[in-house]
Amino acid sequence: MFDMRAPLGNPKSERGWRLHRQSLVNALTRQQKDWGLVKRERWTEADIYALPNGEHDYFDRKSGKLLSDRDHFLGTLAKAASAFANSGGGHLLLGVGDSGIPDGVPPFQGKTPTREWIEQVLPNLVSYPLSDFRVHRAEPAAPSKIPPDTVVVVIDFGDSALAPHQCVYAGGGESSKYTYYYRQAGHSVPAPHFYLELLRQRLVNPALEVTKVTPRLESISGSLRAMTLEFTLDFLIENVGRIAAYRWQLVPVEVTGVEGPQGGSWDLNRRKPGPRAVRIGDRTILPGCTDNEQLPFSTVVELPWEAVGAPSIPSLPAIRMEAERALRPISLEYRIATEFAPGDVRRVDFGQAIDLDELAAAAVAQFQRSDTDP
Repeated sequence: MFDMRAPLGNPKSERGWRLHRQSLVNALTRQQKDWGLVKRERWTEADIYALPNGEHDYFDRKSGKLLSDRDHFLGTLAKAASAFANSGGGHLLLGVGDSGIPDGVPPFQGKTPTREWIEQVLPNLVSYPLSDFRVHRAEPAAPSKIPPDTVVVVIDFGDSALAPHQCVYAGGGESSKYTYYYRQAGHSVPAPHFYLELLRQRLVNPALEVTKVTPRLESISGSLRAMTLEFTLDFLIENVGRIAAYRWQLVPVEVTGVEGPQGGSWDLNRRKPGPRAVRIGDRTILPGCTDNEQLPFSTVVELPWEAVGAPSIPSLPAIRMEAERALRPISLEYRIATEFAPGDVRRVDFGQAIDLDELAAAAVAQFQRSDTDP
């Protein structure tokens, strides 16, 4: 069984692939309902101290000193609003240092309470304007560690239905203006293109992913020099988004890793009797649910036994070694097409998941039967 929790791509570097995979996992998992962060009715000073130490994706702390430069503060607030709204929501604490100790913010901006002032300016710091948020003045404890004549403000950001949101206030500079942000490793960082595409599609298009691929050996035929192997690939397909998939199809694109014309062949068009890839009405995949698809394939593997003076029936380890050489590199590129989009090209290295011990034993049994047939 081949287990794949994220689609495979063609990264330009190992580091790039790791970042791509982790970002994609973050993008998908934050669409799960149990990751949604409910906006609170109230915040207390005790709630602030209950948050864990360090930097986290779902909350951030900012010192009250930030408000001494209003332009810089608004730029920082815009960046945080874009990041949290694009990452499933979270909490921004204003007037709390990185150590978790409050240093407070001024209770008023001019004649307007700081909490109300933030409510007024926050929506238009990003585009689309933000509406899924709530601003609190934390209720102080008795006694309180919040400095006198200051307050702590907490902003709850929801999982915005309008995401992705673009930062449109740069705070005196242009480096962050017109940039999309998201939360990663406890920081607000520019969001990669594929992450933004996932956000755009999740509320309008189904998000189908292959989570497991299991190759199943069906038959072995031919001779010792040219074994014809027939498999069935069982794909477990999961709807990881929030929209039901009514019409979809697994579309093979290209096979890689197969040796030259003498080493193997592939038949993408041959299908065994049974359900077709697309059935209307009875293959709906609801959010969080799965379905299966099967793709039969065959390949011819040439084994150079005569060339090396091998016995009439090679040993099981010898067949296994040759099968591993021929089958392990094989990969399939595919798309999952829906009624909304053709789907991105993904890759599964199914040759790594073939049970070589089972294959070698079946080959030995097959050739032993052939040897005894009249």
